[in-house]
Amino acid sequence: MSSIGPYTSIAGFTPSLARALQKSQDSLDDLSMQYASGKISQSYAGLGAGRSTSLAMRAALSSIASYQQTAATVTTRVNLMNASVTRLNDLAGEYATIDSGGFQLTSSGLTVAQSQAETDLTDAIAQLNNQVGGRYLFSGRSTTTKPVLTADQIMADSGSKSGLRTVIDQRKLADVGANGLGRINVSGVTGSTFNVTEQASGPFGFKISSLNSTLSNGVANGPTATPPSVTLGLTGQPTAGGQTKVGVQLPDGSAQTITLTAVAAYSTPPVSGEFLLGATPEDTATNMQTAFGDALGALGVAGNGGIQVSTSDDGLSFKVSEQASGDGGVKLTSANSTLDTGVATGPTAAIPPSITLGLTGQPLAGENVRVGLTLPDGSTEEIKLTAIAATSTSEPQAGEFRIGATQEETAQNMQAAFGASLRKLADTSLVAASAIQAGNEFFDSPAAGQGPGRVGGFDGTYATDADRVAALQNATSLDTSDTTDKTVAWYQGDNSSSDARKTAAATISDGVSVSYGAQANENGLRDVVKSLAVFSSMTFSSSDTNANERYAALTNRISSNLGSAETTKAIQTISADLSTTTTSIKSAGDRATAAKAMAEDTLSDVEDADKTEVAVKLSALQSQLEASYSIVAALKDLSLVNFL
Repeated sequence: MSSIGPYTSIAGFTPSLARALQKSQDSLDDLSMQYASGKISQSYAGLGAGRSTSLAMRAALSSIASYQQTAATVTTRVNLMNASVTRLNDLAGEYATIDSGGFQLTSSGLTVAQSQAETDLTDAIAQLNNQVGGRYLFSGRSTTTKPVLTADQIMADSGSKSGLRTVIDQRKLADVGANGLGRINVSGVTGSTFNVTEQASGPFGFKISSLNSTLSNGVANGPTATPPSVTLGLTGQPTAGGQTKVGVQLPDGSAQTITLTAVAAYSTPPVSGEFLLGATPEDTATNMQTAFGDALGALGVAGNGGIQVSTSDDGLSFKVSEQASGDGGVKLTSANSTLDTGVATGPTAAIPPSITLGLTGQPLAGENVRVGLTLPDGSTEEIKLTAIAATSTSEPQAGEFRIGATQEETAQNMQAAFGASLRKLADTSLVAASAIQAGNEFFDSPAAGQGPGRVGGFDGTYATDADRVAALQNATSLDTSDTTDKTVAWYQGDNSSSDARKTAAATISDGVSVSYGAQANENGLRDVVKSLAVFSSMTFSSSDTNANERYAALTNRISSNLGSAETTKAIQTISADLSTTTTSIKSAGDRATAAKAMAEDTLSDVEDADKTEVAVKLSALQSQLEASYSIVAALKDLSLVNFL
């Protein structure tokens, strides 16, 4: 298309004609620019009424682009997180079906499966230490901190801090005990019976849980136990103002005192622990017992910490007893009274559970007695003793006892068989259960204000190593105070939120946010790391006759833990949460794509020029200008060529 050059003044033109020609020239320039750029104007002013729409649409497009960039970044992170969680879920599935019979040792003292577990532990840790752009994905809010130590750092001691292997070894000493019977004492035979008694071992070792017998002439009594208790009450009507105090230790280790005060009238407002002087000493004792129950409930311990209260026959006193198991409940620590007629005795010493086994006559071949035992990890085992005929030519196998010539001889055989079975169980299943429980205490997040559970006395000062071993073998408590600085912390990330997902969030659309944080110590993820670490920590010797069974006990527990519904659900929940985030991002992305297209269309309507329409206008204006110049030239007797 030919162009017309700028207008120049020619003598004789009237001002109005000059202005008209200049206006046409300006319009020609504007249309030429529209045709070349495809835009109606090079400035917002040139858009007229459309400039506000243009500004709004450009702001919308900028916001959409920002959201899309955020969504792309989060998608990259979440995709990698999902891949890591999937890998750990696969590992859990693999070890949930591990063969407990595959006892094939390598030169390192590990089985082939354990050696593979070492490799898989390193893989699992690497997955949890994944990062994108310097941001760790499984560290909660501490995105610049690598969340999990290396496998070697977890296993080994570091300065004054104990690693997993040391924690497991110490717990093993406490659980198996000095006699190698799992903190159980087996008496000699007296007459035709013997006693099996738990040591006062706190949370360590075997716990007798059941006793069943089919022996036609058998003795099978128990298990019986007497927990610590205090006795509170009166010998007569007390004087107002006197007090009885009971010291207790709550499950979290804190100490509290329950104070019971005799009053002639209740205070306003009521004061906890007050009990009203009744018409008789018996009425007063009843009120005192009620006040104790209310004050105990006010401590806020679930189920009152297992505390049991019973009234004496004379109605003047009541007995307060700890729960029979002795673990995890409220402990009685003291009792005293300033009441002039008060009774406050105890706490009495606990009498550990015990059973009595034996005979009143000769049993029949094939009859048996079964003793149930609970192990530190909560699993259960059973010792089954079966009588075999005196005439049997084969030697008694494990769990069998021969019927002797006399009832007393048979009882001796029964006691020996029980002791042998108990010792073997302690060296196999108990050692495995001990390692599992030590792993729980090492890896699981402790209660607020507490550290990892360690065997009481683990940090004591001893003259010899034998003294240290003896102290651990006779430990009666689990230490959770001041253990954090003495135990390797496998997880280094943020642990401040009860909801790991809320430790990272992003806005992906107007009013739409997603939460996608994660922590390596979450249930499920932690279980995989813990199980692989415990499994690969235990070594074996080919000369150890119990090694095969100990390995089977360990693998069965690892398989059970990783194949449990709890572990599976925990991992799947994390995966589902991340998948929900992905779905939300995709939905927001679809909405953003539609909104972007709409904004671009609206912006195009306002800013873009229709080149066909512009070309028509430009051609018409050129023709008009050419005609105008031709007329002017003719009037001035000038040629168009000269004019241009």
